[in-house]
Amino acid sequence: MRSATTNRGTAESIAMETQPSQMWACARLARDYLGVSEKTLARWRVSGLLKPGKHWRRKFPTGNSPVLYHLGLCEEAMGEATARSVSLQEKALTTSRKHQSPRSWPQGRA
Repeated sequence: MRSATTNRGTAESIAMETQPSQMWACARLARDYLGVSEKTLARWRVSGLLKPGKHWRRKFPTGNSPVLYHLGLCEEAMGEATARSVSLQEKALTTSRKHQSPRSWPQGRA
């Protein structure tokens, strides 16, 4: 007889194979589908890359409820974020370097 965990895992696998981009999934399944860690998903929520109600929502309307992710919309947001032009990324890097405090370089021996 199979355990409940195995049966649930099988049901989730079947659901993922049908139309994964059109479904809401728990953080573990979203992490596997999107190829990022659960911590990264949480950072993207905090940073605003993933918008509440559109890309993610709570399973139940309480603060301790697990987060569900819309796989297709999260995938689109990832694509848009990575499709930024190299010049914009370089400009952001240059700007952030200007705001860093000067580093003290070690003195070489003469």
